Amino acid sequence: MSLAPSPRAEPRRAAALAGQRLPASYALRLLSLLAPRELSAERLLAGTGLGLETFSGREASLSVAQYGQMIANALRLSGDPGLSYELALSSRLTSHGFLGYGLMSCATLGEALRLGLRYLHTRLPFHQIELRRDGARLCLETSEALPLGPFRQFGFEHLMAELCQLATGLAEDGGAADALRLQVEIHHDFPEPPHYARYRQRLPRVRHGQTGNRLWFPAALLDWPIATADPLSSELAVEQCERELALRGDSGRLSLLERARRLMVAEQGRYPELGELAARLAISPRHLKRRLRVLGSGYLQLRDEVRRRDALRLLADPRLPIERIAGLVGYDNPANFTRAFRRWTGQTPRVWRLGASDTNTAPEDK
Repeated sequence: MSLAPSPRAEPRRAAALAGQRLPASYALRLLSLLAPRELSAERLLAGTGLGLETFSGREASLSVAQYGQMIANALRLSGDPGLSYELALSSRLTSHGFLGYGLMSCATLGEALRLGLRYLHTRLPFHQIELRRDGARLCLETSEALPLGPFRQFGFEHLMAELCQLATGLAEDGGAADALRLQVEIHHDFPEPPHYARYRQRLPRVRHGQTGNRLWFPAALLDWPIATADPLSSELAVEQCERELALRGDSGRLSLLERARRLMVAEQGRYPELGELAARLAISPRHLKRRLRVLGSGYLQLRDEVRRRDALRLLADPRLPIERIAGLVGYDNPANFTRAFRRWTGQTPRVWRLGASDTNTAPEDK
């Protein structure tokens, strides 16, 4: 039995989700976790069409369906439903590739949360996560992306524990880890299972038999700094996450214009030229020009729009000098950047940043 969602309910969405790629580190972590139990890699990989050689190399990956089959094999062979917690508690930020490095590079837990909400579905694809506020508390409301059937409880146990593990990793050096463990509360809508007792001391407080699957925490925790913060590393990680998002298996459902926007990511201050962009979209430059014209756009207009998008995002980080931002969005001369920014917004970058710092105070903004 596979953990991948049944394609009967929503065939197209199920197929796209099952084909989505995950880092090979996920499979390697599972194999490593079960190695002491004398479960061979061959048995855990049965039915996936994969071999250990698949996981060598920087670009190694596997599909969601293949990873789901590995989880199903592990549960069947180990007979241990507590594997949900074991797998989550063994997670490290670096296990999640560029997203993990991006989270580590954020300035605060709040900034990391916003980054995670944008990209986490590329790493934890079986669930949907939404943020809402209730007074001084925030809640991560989780639901199934598609029905998980008999693996539903496993999925929610793993998801909640994994989110807490990642947050604790971010907070460890900043001194908020203990506060996070004490103040976070997990709600599950199923009865307390026998295996939970083994992990009670390693998890935040968990309440079973609730009305939903939620993660509650004080809004004040979002202000805690992250000791490994680095704005340039964060920018590089976001570039890679954006590219990955654009190249995901379900990107065909996006419009060509939206796919082009997501693939227009600057590297060292340089955006892809028309031919490079066309190659990334797997079409000819001539066809791309024609399609953009039909959509009421063009390459230069698209690049200008993307520069504005990136400039606004970078200006929201007060640690980045404006001169540095100008270079990151392709302007060698800061004065030219200021003129372009005034054309986009009617304000200079400095004035816009001051206004944004006065109004951007809601932690639930994404």
